[in-house]
Amino acid sequence: MKKFEKYKSNFLKYLKTINRSSSTIASYDFIIGYYQNFLKIKNIQSNYFYIFQTIIDYKKYLDEAKNKTAVSDLKENTKLHLFGKLSVFFRYLLDNQLIFINPFDKIDQIKTPVKLPKNIPQQDEVLNILNSIPLSKLTSYRDRTIFELVYSTGIRRMEILNLTIYDLDLNNGFIHIKKGKGAKDRIIPVGKTACEFLAYYIREIRLKLLKGNCSEQILFVSQHAKKISRQGLQAIFNSRIIKSNIKKKFSCHSFRHACATEMLKGKASIRHVQEMLGHSYLSSTQIYTHIQPLDLFEVHKKTHPSWTLFDEEK
Repeated sequence: MKKFEKYKSNFLKYLKTINRSSSTIASYDFIIGYYQNFLKIKNIQSNYFYIFQTIIDYKKYLDEAKNKTAVSDLKENTKLHLFGKLSVFFRYLLDNQLIFINPFDKIDQIKTPVKLPKNIPQQDEVLNILNSIPLSKLTSYRDRTIFELVYSTGIRRMEILNLTIYDLDLNNGFIHIKKGKGAKDRIIPVGKTACEFLAYYIREIRLKLLKGNCSEQILFVSQHAKKISRQGLQAIFNSRIIKSNIKKKFSCHSFRHACATEMLKGKASIRHVQEMLGHSYLSSTQIYTHIQPLDLFEVHKKTHPSWTLFDEEK
């Protein structure tokens, strides 16, 4: 399978040249590797890896596959991820004339029902969590600012961690997300409360956390004056939610969904929520509701409670 390995290596290099994130490249590496393992198990020769019957057999293999605990079947969304994303690799091979047919053109994708995520925090639960974070310590104020920002904008974890001080326009109430998911940029509004917390954090808190390192551009830093890691951010959310005595499991992503839910409860257009969240396809946002055309900034101001609630003493 040396030919297949070379194709895989070239595809991963290609993803890097089009500025796909390291996590995206690692995901494709795993997905193609999973298919590669199937070819090895079934003793399929290199000349047959892209024929229609091989892909049919792989689909059946996924249907019968067990999860890593070897106890239950793979979840439907896992099958969708492993099978659906593999088609991107085959499309690359066809576009580069490395194969002469794409078997995925003739096969139905594995379907999975779209469900709302579990445990979306309600407005009173958000308020409880926010008010439970003390503002007396540097790291506590930083954490409250992160929570306010995520709830106000619905930005993703890596987008939070990659923000710099130059990505903020607090006077006008906007942030610039650079190279979000899919290496896409977007400019989105930030609520009044989150802007106030950000302004105070930058003015009074951040430089103290940096211990005088004025050259650092990353917005949110750890107590060790370094960029917060993904694990560190999740630990912040876990710790603050536990300390709030909320008896539910919420994550950073839960607050992203809460942002969308609050906007839609206020009659926001699903297309504006799509733009807010940075979804490439409207179908990703259609787990929420229907369409009404309004200006994104105005609709955020009118529909999200962070413009009017949580007017806390800084």
